[in-house]
Amino acid sequence: MSTDLHHFTKVPVDRPLLSSQHATGALRYPEVVAFPDRLFFYYEYARPDGSHELRLNVVELE
Repeated sequence: MSTDLHHFTKVPVDRPLLSSQHATGALRYPEVVAFPDRLFFYYEYARPDGSHELRLNVVELE
């Protein structure tokens, strides 16, 4: 995995890189939308009751 394509980190191959702590652990359909000053991370996340919700995290760039 790399954020700059120069430095890489090994990721586990025996389990998902990202997961929910609830229900099935599903964290599905990740998508990143880049803007000049921030990144929008969209994904579907398993809820404690077994349903799923669409979530958004915004990361501001320096």
